[in-house]
Amino acid sequence: MLEAKHLHTRDNKTNLVIRIIAGALGFTYVTFNEGDTVPIAYKSHLYSNAEKRFAPTEKILTAVKMAVIKERPLAQEKRIIVVSLVPALEAVTKASIPNAKALHPRWIQWATFLTATDVDYVFDPRLQTQEFLQYEQEYPAPLHILPLDSYNTIIYTDRSAQPAVGTKHQYSATGAAMCGIMEDGVFHPHNTYTQTLGDCTAQLAELKALLLALEHSEPGTQTLIVCDSYYCVQSYNEYLNHWKLNGFRDSKGNTIKHKMLWGRVADLKDKLPSVHVVHTLGHQRVEIHVAGNTLADEAAKASVATASVAAVTRSRTRLDSEILVAVKASAADKTLPKGYPTNYTYHISAQNVAYATIPGVGDRVIPNEDQRVELTTAAHEGVASAHAGIQATITILQQRYWWPGLCRRTKQYVLCCDICQQIKGSNIKRPPQTSLLVSDKPLQCVYLDHCGPLQPDGASKYILVAVDSCSRFLWVWPQRSADARTVIKDLLIFIGTYAVAAFHSDQGPAFASKAFRDTMRTMGVELHYSSPYHPEGNSVAERRNRDLKQSLTARVLGSGRSWLHHLYGVQRALNNMPRRSLGGKSPYEVLFGIPMYVPDLDAPGMVAAETPFDIKERLTVLQELQQFRDDKSSTSAATLGIREMAKTSTGWIPNVGDLVREKIAVKKEFGPSYRAPVQVLGIKGTRTVILPPLSGFKSNRFISIDDIK
Repeated sequence: MLEAKHLHTRDNKTNLVIRIIAGALGFTYVTFNEGDTVPIAYKSHLYSNAEKRFAPTEKILTAVKMAVIKERPLAQEKRIIVVSLVPALEAVTKASIPNAKALHPRWIQWATFLTATDVDYVFDPRLQTQEFLQYEQEYPAPLHILPLDSYNTIIYTDRSAQPAVGTKHQYSATGAAMCGIMEDGVFHPHNTYTQTLGDCTAQLAELKALLLALEHSEPGTQTLIVCDSYYCVQSYNEYLNHWKLNGFRDSKGNTIKHKMLWGRVADLKDKLPSVHVVHTLGHQRVEIHVAGNTLADEAAKASVATASVAAVTRSRTRLDSEILVAVKASAADKTLPKGYPTNYTYHISAQNVAYATIPGVGDRVIPNEDQRVELTTAAHEGVASAHAGIQATITILQQRYWWPGLCRRTKQYVLCCDICQQIKGSNIKRPPQTSLLVSDKPLQCVYLDHCGPLQPDGASKYILVAVDSCSRFLWVWPQRSADARTVIKDLLIFIGTYAVAAFHSDQGPAFASKAFRDTMRTMGVELHYSSPYHPEGNSVAERRNRDLKQSLTARVLGSGRSWLHHLYGVQRALNNMPRRSLGGKSPYEVLFGIPMYVPDLDAPGMVAAETPFDIKERLTVLQELQQFRDDKSSTSAATLGIREMAKTSTGWIPNVGDLVREKIAVKKEFGPSYRAPVQVLGIKGTRTVILPPLSGFKSNRFISIDDIK
């Protein structure tokens, strides 16, 4: 808003008049009370790059749309009268404008305003008079560049940036005033002005260069400033007058960047009307301004190099007093300050850099106290580390630096890093889990789990896995889906073949469903469950799942056939593999008492002998296995302190009637959470307790001892 001092004069009993004056780069509209000549307010707006290519009538339509939208609240439900230079504006169509540039969606938007019932359009030729053209003074006329020989002075501007040695700061210098004249297409410099800046952006450095060039321009002299920053040139030639009239705010009302500098540039522009600013592409090979632009760039680079060396020299001359005391004490063989080891030697180099000589390692730089946090940040968050851990960050620092308490302070810094705390899990070690004891008898407990989903093979995507806890014998069933109905169908055949005492599984939907629990209760099979989100509670089946996937993958890659084709062959192979936990015997041998016959192992021409195992010998093998399991159980009990029941992770053995709390599965960052205390109703096996049902349920719960306290 350029002027709004008379908003209080708005009469809500009269219509609102909006007079629109459209220019080449933007438009201004003035609001009046109908029948009054005193403006209420007037506003201006610059066209976008696309709108600048519109036909004059289309530019007025753009202004009409914005003016009606902005001033409807000011109309206070009265009619709006739009005055413009276009006769019968409400009847204008795209076909009536031969050089129309706007796209069809724009014309649809304009049509909604041209046909609005509360808006009238009036043609007023007086808008061409000087009385209203004064509002167009804020829009500059197109820039007419003179021949290069007509300018008394040509100034090339450029900037350069270079990181200072040993620091992360950027020292920018502007070769902003490479003054000279152009004769026969050749630039002849005669003056050079540079200005050294601190750590700043490229836009700010280019703007400083332009300002320096304007400050060295003589009033009344034809001067051409050549800049390779399109941002500075476009702002100077097109937007600066509008910014100045608008209080250095853009069309959205936001304060422009570098407001103070642009204010100084605007003042110099008013005082130097004979100065023209043009744009050239930097670092071109064939271009009339290439020589001048190159000279300005070289001047900026030379200035920034000098500033960088001077800044590093100044920073290196100031060492902490503690470091100086340590160096002097080391040279005089006196007592060192606290934290400085006596077997290290300390000295200062010719560049005034302090070093600590570590025996067997070498020299390491001792940075000042105010530099250590910055170095730790670079080692932890830098390009070469990407939020490394404590030990990795310490190792990166120790490769070049040493200071008292480096390890301790680095550890504190990494532990307090906000980003690491958000993305990394806690490093708290969980209590060790007690060993899973092998059941005394086959089929005393069978572990269940689903493997998959796998690559669909026909209609099968899942594998139902059953593992005997005593023999580790494996049964598999390919399934279409992992629902309760499919699981019950396969397990009923399994229960009818083998006398299973209990099933142990996770709390998957198929195993925790009411239909599955009711069916197993009818068949007389007990159900044990591990806690949710704790796969180690069902580790027997999980480990078999991993073995099954690896073996299937190996078979598929070796033959190229589907996994379903190899499923039962892999089952047979896994059941025939000797296991160290079974005393070197295979799951098949433990379950059936005889080794599995494998014809592939017969030598060519060999006739397979009949199995020599009779009933007595099979019983002998089973007795040996029983003795082996008894010995292993007694050894585990002596090692882990297991009596009738395994201990919990805290060393406590639950008994019937004890008050216990069950762990609740929550996110890791929230820490462990437990339910209210309840009494233990019973004990099943060596690792499962029976707890009362939850509120709203009728069945007791079977919980692993690792999930209670």
